[in-house]
Amino acid sequence: VALTGVVADDRTLGRRRLAAAIAGAVIAAAGSAVMFLAVRARILEFTAAGAVVLVLGVLVALPLLVVGASRLIGRLAGAERHPVLHLATRNLERNPGRASATTAALLVSVGVAATMVTGLTSVAASTDSYLSSSAPIDIRVQGTTAQQDIDSLTAQVKGVDGVQTVVAVPELSLRLTPENKDASSNTRSDDDFTVSAVDEAAVAPVIRSHHGLEGLDDGTLIVGGIYHLAEGSKVTLTGPAGSAELTVHVEEGGFGPVITPAVAHRLIGDAPTARALWARTSGDGSDAAPAARVRQALRGTGLLVSGSADGRTAFSQQIQRVTVVIGAVLGLTLLITLSGLANTTDVSVLERTREIGVLRATGTGRGQVRGLFLTEAVLTALLGGLIGVALGAAIGIAGVAALMGTQAGSGLNLQLPWLALIGILLASAAVGVLASLRPAGRAAAIAPVAALATD
Repeated sequence: VALTGVVADDRTLGRRRLAAAIAGAVIAAAGSAVMFLAVRARILEFTAAGAVVLVLGVLVALPLLVVGASRLIGRLAGAERHPVLHLATRNLERNPGRASATTAALLVSVGVAATMVTGLTSVAASTDSYLSSSAPIDIRVQGTTAQQDIDSLTAQVKGVDGVQTVVAVPELSLRLTPENKDASSNTRSDDDFTVSAVDEAAVAPVIRSHHGLEGLDDGTLIVGGIYHLAEGSKVTLTGPAGSAELTVHVEEGGFGPVITPAVAHRLIGDAPTARALWARTSGDGSDAAPAARVRQALRGTGLLVSGSADGRTAFSQQIQRVTVVIGAVLGLTLLITLSGLANTTDVSVLERTREIGVLRATGTGRGQVRGLFLTEAVLTALLGGLIGVALGAAIGIAGVAALMGTQAGSGLNLQLPWLALIGILLASAAVGVLASLRPAGRAAAIAPVAALATD
């Protein structure tokens, strides 16, 4: 090649590349379609099957991708300005099978890493979003009595470090009688039924989400599914001042049973009621410290203090542990890939001994030969890393969407961890460099006379 400048029969390779590209594109398109439909149907197993087909399609078309990328880089580099880079791209183009095999090794490892990182990030963000929407109140203080000085208690809680706003919400103990009562229902008509009287405008400064209050009006009782009341059924609430027939709306919003203040007045009149304190903390509500300080401030009062950040903190810690374990496993796979790439590059040096001799005999220095092999390794590593990161990110997002769903209230929050993905890409380039250091040194040490004498 160095003597003649002839790479190969372009027409023959063109047909093969075109056939591979068409086959790979068809397979990849089929995998993408299966993934899309599986995500819409929320079937995780089919999503995984589609991902496998997609990756297989990319691997089938990988020789063409390597050749196309090599040609593009070679043209941008130019033979005069960057001769080593230009020759490296020519070598990759001349041996698409060997180059794509090396690229595929890193592509799979990087793809797995990107899939796991993207999946964990999106799961953590989605779960945090779900917990925020299902627990829209940062701190609740319950257990007060109708005779308690709520204004003084509110001022005490508001004075705690980290507490931003506090609102007192009436809590009524009523009797609920369902229409067409089901014997299997968990709610009995002779049970006390605690319900909050929520004024949306009044509680707006403290709640982080209005999800769960949709549809609240003077004819509606909002409850969670735990009460086993059918959507749209009729119930009667009875209090000391009267009763009210309401329509049930089932919503998992984290507020508990809710009615409007107008309905509450019809049921209890002007009688004093117990009030719960709803508090909002500073920041995004993920800090559990303010709730702990409120518990300390109210120690001995018999009041119950609950914080939404407690569950979120425990989940975040669990995610961090899983991330550390998965990171260790992925690090091991990169080491295995490093070993495989080093062996492949060693074989490449042996196969190209005569080529190296021609380069050395025509004036190429040892440093340029070493740089040639390093450049080829970095190019294949970056190409495999880019494709792997793109595939991994897409598969990770699709998997989380299929797992957690896209319906309202699911809390789905898909995120791309850009810094982590860039780190994975840089790690793939580093693996390529490390794998080629020893083979590149061996190539540079070959004597021109000995290399030219090789059959």
